[in-house]
Amino acid sequence: MNPETDSTEILKPKSSPKISNHDILYGKPITPIQRLAVMDDDEFEEIILEWAFEYLAPKYAKVRRCGGAGDKGRDVIGVINLTTKEWDNYQCKHYGTKLTPTNFYIELGKLCYYTFTKAYTIPKNYYVVGKEGVGTSLGDLLDDPIALRDKLIANWERYVEPKITTKDSGKIKLENDL
Repeated sequence: MNPETDSTEILKPKSSPKISNHDILYGKPITPIQRLAVMDDDEFEEIILEWAFEYLAPKYAKVRRCGGAGDKGRDVIGVINLTTKEWDNYQCKHYGTKLTPTNFYIELGKLCYYTFTKAYTIPKNYYVVGKEGVGTSLGDLLDDPIALRDKLIANWERYVEPKITTKDSGKIKLENDL
């Protein structure tokens, strides 16, 4: 091939490319829901904190993150009134599947235990924030407080008692006033 005498015509591709130059340099755009999937647990809680702080700012006098070991079932809290200490709890779960009763009993158990021991007051609202949402079974229980209470009691020994705290040998029995 002689570059001085030979010429090669550059043809336009027959179809538009599926990836743009921008996509090559920065990656294909992903939806906000897809973005949640690539976050880890801490980043997910930080997003919920930012959302509560920025978007719900008129509702709250104070917003803070409690998440992590020792959070007592409180990932993000929004204090509605500093004087009366009314507050909302945002329990965040970054699971790969929809939330089920069996993977949520422990969080409800923490709420019962820590309000009973007066570690904190009963929240005005308890929000379940899951990356994949709430499954049908848990959703049905959340809509029926009596059934939720009965199922939590029935499943306390298996799903709550051994996991609620590392104190007292990690066993919080559902007995007496509790």
